[in-house]
Amino acid sequence: MCQKLAQYKFNTNPDEAFIMGLLSMADLMLNQDIDVLCEQLPISGTIKEALLSHSGKQGTLLLLAMKFEKTELLGASDSTIDALNKFYLESRSWVTDALHGLDCISQHNYRKTATYYK
Repeated sequence: MCQKLAQYKFNTNPDEAFIMGLLSMADLMLNQDIDVLCEQLPISGTIKEALLSHSGKQGTLLLLAMKFEKTELLGASDSTIDALNKFYLESRSWVTDALHGLDCISQHNYRKTATYYK
């Protein structure tokens, strides 16, 4: 979703926005403080700034995505809401496809390993 927003409205690097979006919940998934993760990962200062203080264009973009996910967009125009809904659904579809691909790889590797040990 962040990548799409970067291209749509924020005129900022979509690749950095994609990485920022992926990392935006990493602290919860890895049970680690986001500032510790940012120090350990080779990411740009722009992404670190956005993740840690929600500042800069990327930070504003991240806040918009977070507010959308929490349905806290009071006063947003209908066209903005429509665009955000579209980007959210496209992002969910991408995640579903990616997870399905990982599941297929995992099942394939399991079958290979099971056959090997027979």
